[in-house]
Amino acid sequence: MIDAIGKRLIIERVETEKKTTSGIVLQYDHTQSPRARVVSVGDEVTIKVAVGEEIVPDWNKVMHTKHENRDYFVIDQNEIYGRYKA
Repeated sequence: MIDAIGKRLIIERVETEKKTTSGIVLQYDHTQSPRARVVSVGDEVTIKVAVGEEIVPDWNKVMHTKHENRDYFVIDQNEIYGRYKA
């Protein structure tokens, strides 16, 4: 497991499918998905965000890392544009 420190969050990209109007699933392009899922929240994060919640991060300001063959991203709490409501 990888844990966030300070005012940072660990996130992972959420894969989304794109379909045509007739229902054909198009090939997945991970660069197009704006969504991310929160994996870990640092102990100094002051915004209300929880592990498992989906957010919209500024993908230009994330740091990429790999852990146990999975892609994760580290982001500062100030680089989150919004969160999705269930």
